[in-house]
Amino acid sequence: MESDDEVGVLAQSFNHLIHSVKQLLTQQQIANDQLAAYNQTLEQKVEERTQELSGKNSQLRELLEKLRQSQVQIVQSEKMSSLGQ
Repeated sequence: MESDDEVGVLAQSFNHLIHSVKQLLTQQQIANDQLAAYNQTLEQKVEERTQELSGKNSQLRELLEKLRQSQVQIVQSEKMSSLGQ
């Protein structure tokens, strides 16, 4: 009878262990799913920010080119003005 009790206790312990492992695996899967969703959101935000910065860089390049053109025009105007004097 003692061995039956020991086997019963071992079986209960084993069943408890299996239940605990299942719970941990479920928790891990939930955490993995949350992490995957977070990563996807983060990647989307990075992509949006990259596009935004790319657009701003283009605007800055255009502005720099306009400033260079304005500088050339000012220099030309000053040359013509000094020739006229």
